[in-house]
Amino acid sequence: MTSLILILAVGLTAFSLHGTRKVEAETRALEEKIKGLDEAVKKTPFRLRRKLNRLLLLENGRGPFPTVTFAKSGKSARVFFPWETIFSIAQEEGMGLTGTCEGNGDCGLCAISVVSGEDHLSPKSREEEDLMKKMELPAGARLSCQSRATGDIVVDFIQY
Repeated sequence: MTSLILILAVGLTAFSLHGTRKVEAETRALEEKIKGLDEAVKKTPFRLRRKLNRLLLLENGRGPFPTVTFAKSGKSARVFFPWETIFSIAQEEGMGLTGTCEGNGDCGLCAISVVSGEDHLSPKSREEEDLMKKMELPAGARLSCQSRATGDIVVDFIQY
């Protein structure tokens, strides 16, 4: 009888160790998955995280937010923060708008024409006025890196 109990005890111990090892292995696998997901989140492009933040603002019912519509593509984007320029919004939406001055208003490559809603743009700075004169941009043109929307607007890119 004691040998039977001893055999059962050894069997239960072996089964318990096997179960524990299996749980430990599954735990390690889950920890690796979590670590991989954490690294993926850290590598997520800034643009996508900003889009997520924008969607969360919408979902929470904050607003209303001005809309910038890009005439040629028909794409629209909302302006959630007062410091966002038309240039930064176009970049976040993947519109392919470029510039070499990194938003300083020095190059003029981000020039846009305002199709409608010109009164919903921030006032022109002296630097923007000077560069627009130098480049002989048409009336109604603005530098997207210097322009902030305060209401709904429609813009088009000026091609050189």
